[in-house]
Amino acid sequence: MSAPILIAIDGSSQAEALLQLAARHAKALNAPIEVICVLDPDRDPASLTPTLLGTGEIIPDTGPSQAQLDADQAVVAAVSQLQAAGVEAKGHVASGEPSRLICTYARNRNCQLIVLGHRYRHWFAKLREGSVCHAVIEHASCPVLVQTPHSHGA
Repeated sequence: MSAPILIAIDGSSQAEALLQLAARHAKALNAPIEVICVLDPDRDPASLTPTLLGTGEIIPDTGPSQAQLDADQAVVAAVSQLQAAGVEAKGHVASGEPSRLICTYARNRNCQLIVLGHRYRHWFAKLREGSVCHAVIEHASCPVLVQTPHSHGA
């Protein structure tokens, strides 16, 4: 079996086409797939560990945030779909800056390909939040395959 393919998902409606695209490449390359969903603490403060209150007390742990539960569910569903399609797959949820974690994960696992989706957003949103897709393309140590919303699994 060859080096793994990394697919980065975010729970969006584009995941179905992204999984199909990654599965086709995995079968052609006889490669396993590793699915990753990265929670960005800047966008989901609840995913951070409990912080200190002004009194110095630790906020009680109330369990996983809804974003964490959604990410876990998305990864389990993606892995199940890939395995049903005959592809060896495993999944992970991580927390941190998405593009950095995706690139680091791919490098540490010696992935041969990163597959991710790209959404078209207003220029102001890109300016304010940046683009995970563009940052991964710039910093990845392996090729990056981008599924656009208009590709329909091409």
